[in-house]
Amino acid sequence: LTMPTALKLGIILCSFGLILFFYVFYPIMVARKFPEKIIPEEIPRYIPKREITWYKIRKPGEIFTDTFNLFVAKFSKFSQIFFRIIFPMCLVLMVVIFLVEYARFDYISSYWYDTMGTLFGTHDYFTFYKFFGWSVPLTFMITSCGYVMHDESTEISMRLYLKYTLRHFLSIYLFSLVIYSIFLFSPGWVLFFAIFIAPFLVVIGSIITLEKVNFFKAVARSFEINNNGYGNALGAMIALICISMIFFFMLHNPFKMGIIMLIDEILKEALITTTDYYMVIIAAVNSVIYLLYFFVVLTICFVAFNLMNYSALESKTARGLYERLEKFGRRNKNFETEIDFE
Repeated sequence: LTMPTALKLGIILCSFGLILFFYVFYPIMVARKFPEKIIPEEIPRYIPKREITWYKIRKPGEIFTDTFNLFVAKFSKFSQIFFRIIFPMCLVLMVVIFLVEYARFDYISSYWYDTMGTLFGTHDYFTFYKFFGWSVPLTFMITSCGYVMHDESTEISMRLYLKYTLRHFLSIYLFSLVIYSIFLFSPGWVLFFAIFIAPFLVVIGSIITLEKVNFFKAVARSFEINNNGYGNALGAMIALICISMIFFFMLHNPFKMGIIMLIDEILKEALITTTDYYMVIIAAVNSVIYLLYFFVVLTICFVAFNLMNYSALESKTARGLYERLEKFGRRNKNFETEIDFE
C-alpha cells in the first residue's frame, strides 16, 4: 500500500508548523510576556592565570618568553611607577640640561647621537651633573622591576615602593653608576667584549634586592653563583641586545622611515616659519621619545636580569627542586588538595 499524496503533504505541513511554532512563534510570545528574561547576561571570558616559577633553570628562550609575559602582565604597574615618579624626575633633569646647555641644542646637528649625547652626557658631552643625575632615575627603574615582579596586590602602592627603594637605594645607586659609566666611558670595542662579562654584572641589582646585601657583597656573590648558568645568561643577553636594536631601528633607520625622523620632518615644516628656536623644540620632543624608549627597553632588560639571577640561583642551590621534592608523594589520588592547584 502506498500513502496518499494528501496524507504525505499533511504530515510535512504539520511538522513544518510545529517547527515554526516551537522555534519562532512560541519564543516571540514568551519574549513579549517576560521581556526582563531576554536581557543577555555577558559571561566574562576565562583567562587562566599564568604562574611564574621563580627558582627554575631557564634556557635563553624561556628567559625571553617569561620576561615578556611578566612585562605584559605587569605593564600597568610598571607604567604607573614610571609616569608618577620616574618620568617627572627625568623631566626635571631634562629641563635643567636644556637650560644649562641651551646653545648646544639650538645649533645641534640633525644626527640622533648628538641629541642623545648632549642629553645623557656621552663622550664629548660628558658632565658630572648628568652622570650623577641620570643614575638616580635609573636606580628607581631598577628597583621598580624588582618590586613590581613580586607585587601581587591589585593596586600598586607608591608608599611601599618608595620604602622598598629607599631600603636599597645606596647599593642600587652604586650599581647604576657602574652600569652608566661603562656606557659613557668605554669605546666601542670594549663594549663588545663587555658583553661576555655582562652576565656577571647585570644580576648585581637583583642580588641586592633579593638577598638584601650591599653592593660589594652582591658583586662577589654574582661571580659565585653565575658560573653554572653563564651560557644561558649570555644567550639571553644577546637576545636582549637584538631586541633593543630592533626597537631603536623603529626610531631611527637608514631608510629615513623611523618614527623620530618622520616626527622631526613634521615639526620642522610646522615650526621653521614661526620660531627661530625650532631646533630646540625638536630636540625636546626627541628627548621625551628617548625617555619612553628607555623605559620600555630597560624595564624589559631588568626583568630579564632578575630571571637570570633566579635561574643562576637554582643552578647553584637547587632550591626550587628541593621545594618540589617536598611535595612529592603528597598528592591524593582520590581527592584534590591544595597542592594540585599550585
